[in-house]
Amino acid sequence: MPMQTECRLLCDFGFSSCCSLLAYVFSLCHILLGY
Repeated sequence: MPMQTECRLLCDFGFSSCCSLLAYVFSLCHILLGY
């Protein structure tokens, strides 16, 4: 989903305040897994 992707990218750049906790967790998984 585009909104989830945008949120994840924002989280990746440190804007976690715009995201839900779940989205932030997925962002961490994205970073750790290197997707």
